[in-house]
Amino acid sequence: MNCTIIELPGIKIDTINYNRAVIIVKLADVSDMDKNDDLLALMMCLINGGLCKIIFDLVSVEFIDSYGIGTIVEIVKYIRQHHNGDVVLINVSERILLIFKPIQFQKFIKIFHSEVEALHYFQYV
Repeated sequence: MNCTIIELPGIKIDTINYNRAVIIVKLADVSDMDKNDDLLALMMCLINGGLCKIIFDLVSVEFIDSYGIGTIVEIVKYIRQHHNGDVVLINVSERILLIFKPIQFQKFIKIFHSEVEALHYFQYV
């Protein structure tokens, strides 16, 4: 997992404006029950600290199981209910989209092709 925080364009201030900060999390090649407890703990800590906009970059993800999907669902539900924020996915391979299709995951979470598209979406959230 690799994280980057990007601030959307606008007025600069000395403190972090969590309404304008976006974290990009690049997930590992396999998203399963062995790795997702750390992800969930980190995301809950950041969300409770004020972060409300998250991009999960799945460019390296070759496999995701139900536990990995459940972890993403838990994060999305929590941030939407408690912090009026959102989570989106980017760079999702065709292989992973085939896993998401039967459960219609794209109706629950927005999926974008690129970081630029996701950042554009977050300018209006």
